[in-house]
Amino acid sequence: MIFGGLGATAIVVYGLGPPGLRLPLMIAASALGGMAWALLPALLAYRLRINEIITTLLLNYVAAAVMLELLFGPWHDPKDFFPHSQVFGAAERFSKLAGVGTEMLLALGVALLMAWLVHGSRIGLYMKVIHANPRMALAVGLPVAAVSFGAVLLSGAIAGLAGLVLVSQEGRLSDGFVAGYGFSGILIAFLARNHPAAVGVVALLVAMLFEAIAWAGLDNLVLPLVGYLLLRIYLALVWPNSGFATGRLVDGYEQLNGAAMLLGRLQNPAVPVRLSVLL
Repeated sequence: MIFGGLGATAIVVYGLGPPGLRLPLMIAASALGGMAWALLPALLAYRLRINEIITTLLLNYVAAAVMLELLFGPWHDPKDFFPHSQVFGAAERFSKLAGVGTEMLLALGVALLMAWLVHGSRIGLYMKVIHANPRMALAVGLPVAAVSFGAVLLSGAIAGLAGLVLVSQEGRLSDGFVAGYGFSGILIAFLARNHPAAVGVVALLVAMLFEAIAWAGLDNLVLPLVGYLLLRIYLALVWPNSGFATGRLVDGYEQLNGAAMLLGRLQNPAVPVRLSVLL
């Protein structure tokens, strides 16, 4: 999402294209930015067998650093002290059609297209077979590498479009425009069981839940619990033998404390870390 927002903002900052084509160019640039950033963990997973969940999580900090470098540097709005870009013009933002934002129509179209691609096309069948047994798929002659890279690049393009929607809604690129959306996306995909058609419904329900929490003033009480559940999902995916994945909560809490210590060490070198806690 960050590189999608960066690609869209580059069109605005450098004034590329006529005003009538500015938004289509931003759509293309955001999709290409998301694809380019998704290609790196895909190559690391394919060539070096590095877990893509780990690489994408760590690369988030790299993407954020690139964004901050631009916002505090050449893309900084000279009219304001805070780190954000110049304000987008009317032609560089999504408009409304019959009272409905066109970004909603874009999201609906993408969801329907993905539902057809995954569940109604030959490519979707290939993806299911490769996911179930990649060795068998390779043995029968399926293009495993092409399908895998294509799925990753397409996912990156969709994430880039999400970044475009966020910067368009805010009307500029700011340092916190993606705050919380990545974790929410993981929660939504998990609850929807990775079904493209169900993602829209689950996303709407999760958005209503978060708005109700904020309206009731329970952010400090409920959101930490949501964060705990998200972290448990992460550990179950990345660390299948952890206490959180197997249900041994005592072991899980010990590993959670170790992970928290490690994250603190990465952010502050003065904090000591006992790696044996993570073992």
